[in-house]
Amino acid sequence: MSNSTQQREFFWSQVDVFAERAYEGNMLAIFHDGTGLSTAQMQSLARETNLSETTFILPQDAETEAREGVQVRIFTTQEELPFAGHPTLGTASWLYWNHPVLRGSSKIRLRLKAGFIEVRFKPSVEGEQGIYGEMHQFDPVFGLTHDHAAVAEALGLLPEDIDQSLEPQTVSTGMAFCIVALRDQSVLSRLMIPPDKSTRYLAGTDAKFFYCVARSESEPDTWRARMQFYNGEDPATGSAKIQPPVPPLDAP
Repeated sequence: MSNSTQQREFFWSQVDVFAERAYEGNMLAIFHDGTGLSTAQMQSLARETNLSETTFILPQDAETEAREGVQVRIFTTQEELPFAGHPTLGTASWLYWNHPVLRGSSKIRLRLKAGFIEVRFKPSVEGEQGIYGEMHQFDPVFGLTHDHAAVAEALGLLPEDIDQSLEPQTVSTGMAFCIVALRDQSVLSRLMIPPDKSTRYLAGTDAKFFYCVARSESEPDTWRARMQFYNGEDPATGSAKIQPPVPPLDAP
């Protein structure tokens, strides 16, 4: 990045999250040191990567990071997010391999806009690609329930495509999703959320994105899920956490 008075190199890496091997899962761009970048510049770089999310690590001294965690900012191609699952796991994993002090730690704490998130790691296995990490998310906060017909319209579906026994509801563990149970897996398979319609609908609610689920037809007690938004579809997302409403999901 340069202008008429200065030039600076910014090193970054691309990692795959929720993946068993390279070039699978959900891709993430990580800028190793975003110190000195403005919010607008971070947004511009995130737009340039054109991935679902891009993170910027803002290194501080070892004592501060030990006390407060490693500061990280998360951007989509259009906006900054307070929290997102795969950027949190991916950035913490990159730090596990590369941080000068935290390298190889059993747990790494990140300081995000939404607050502190800790990621715990299992010991790496020799010859294994990557590392396995688990994050402890914030407790779910339940928000508004949504009208079946209005949600169906926003999703580009018919009212009967929505599971009428379960109300769509906003749930947040740092990122607010309107979680929608669809009638069956066939509806989920043909889901193509129209970005304009969904964005207009969500702008008037307490939810940021939709997260659609349907009961698996082949695996008992399993739900299939898809998360589509303005930048396409995430193959997996870690920030949408489904909790059974009252009554439980399996209640009649």
